Amino acid sequence: MSNINDDVVKCSGFMTKKGADVRFYLRRWFEIRGNFLFYYKNERSSGEMKPKGFIPLSGAEIDTSRISKLKIKIDSKFFTRTYELKVDNAKDYEMWVKAMKAVTNDPNRGADAVEAKKEIEKESKNNKVLFDRQKSVQGGSLMKKGSTFIKRKKEISLNDFEILVVVGRGSFGKVMKVRDLDTGEIFAMKAIKKSTILESNMIESTKNEQLIMRTIRHPFIVALHYAFQTPERLYLVQDFLSGGELFWHLQQDQKFSMEKARFYSAEIFMAIEHLHNNDIIYRDLKPENIVLDQNGHAVLTDFGLSKTELSSKHGNQTYTFCGTPEYLAPGAGHGKEVDWWSFGIMVYAFLMGHAPFYSDNTMKLYQMIMTTGRLAFPETLAPEAKDLITKLLDRDPETRLNAAGIRNHPFYQSIDWDKLELQEITPPFIPDNSDNDTKYFDTMFTDEDVRSESIVVAPSLSKKQHDDFDSMAYVRSRGKSVKPPPFNPSPSK
Repeated sequence: MSNINDDVVKCSGFMTKKGADVRFYLRRWFEIRGNFLFYYKNERSSGEMKPKGFIPLSGAEIDTSRISKLKIKIDSKFFTRTYELKVDNAKDYEMWVKAMKAVTNDPNRGADAVEAKKEIEKESKNNKVLFDRQKSVQGGSLMKKGSTFIKRKKEISLNDFEILVVVGRGSFGKVMKVRDLDTGEIFAMKAIKKSTILESNMIESTKNEQLIMRTIRHPFIVALHYAFQTPERLYLVQDFLSGGELFWHLQQDQKFSMEKARFYSAEIFMAIEHLHNNDIIYRDLKPENIVLDQNGHAVLTDFGLSKTELSSKHGNQTYTFCGTPEYLAPGAGHGKEVDWWSFGIMVYAFLMGHAPFYSDNTMKLYQMIMTTGRLAFPETLAPEAKDLITKLLDRDPETRLNAAGIRNHPFYQSIDWDKLELQEITPPFIPDNSDNDTKYFDTMFTDEDVRSESIVVAPSLSKKQHDDFDSMAYVRSRGKSVKPPPFNPSPSK
């Protein structure tokens, strides 16, 4: 039987793995050692020794029926679930399948998955493997030790929060800084008018936005903590990012230094790449949707226009015409490439202080984006910055720079991507703020009266309309949705 401490690495590299509890993929470093496929958050050369988990390969079946999608499924009668992996390219796909089958098809590799798991548990008890875990689940997925959650009541309402100040406003409602009265934690509360959502036919988009924030976990993507409703509004309680919108900072600086542009765009690149790995197109990338946290890291927010489930009957395309005009990609029916066009517009705006194409006439603007617009660069701009932007703003989506090309581009040569994701690189700007400081938010918002949110207004929606929002109630600390109390609308007058 293969020993769990077998240090001979048969195959290694990055793949993305579908999560056990959610349907999204996470990028992990994998190694085949002995009979096992181990996975780590980072490459082991970075010093990480503790695997996030393992998959016993003895007795397992390797399903390659989805080779066109570069997906590998690993299943066994001893597993409680099927493991699904996604490989970066065809060459790596062939390498991984060959290495896995060399283990699963070898009758001399030892006992089946049950015996393999017994050995793992035995070795773990003897401290020969440094696994941090709370408990192990069948097939080897490990839970982080010491995970604690604040016990909350099942029903969350506006009365559980103190509204401190308004920090933003959009067409659907306002965003407020609030304090959780149970824990003292500071959050951002997005109040969305149900009537506006229904009138704009945005109910599915709103559900989609909430689903993404509930299930995606990434340091550069905002997280949802609670969701609840009143007869008139839907409330989404998410991370409070005290550093303010990147758009605000760009206005203050007029344009960013090369260092700032490289750092912020690299963090947002990782957020977009993570969304793409989970079959989500963002579709509204712009500085207004990027906010700095208290340490100065860039965080992607506002998923109202995002598109999920790219593997639908339409293939990897989405045909809805949406987004901010200056950031829209040319043509229609794009896949993930649309985000890389917007990314190029954003990098240009960081370095120049404005978008490359602009006109007060919307139709003329679209014409510039489609055909007539030409990129203009100052002679002082670094050649690698010009090259990056030019390759991103390629009107042909087939030849436009993709995620792999961005990662390996000379513009980002100084970026250590692993350290960046771990937030081990010091941001070029660290906000000077406290719980009561709103210096990085526009006074047109912070001067607003917050008391209006506490006013109880008679419901103007029918019960059927209200029921459309029922599935959105959520408490993150319990990790699942909770149903709100029944809604009984007042009789029509």
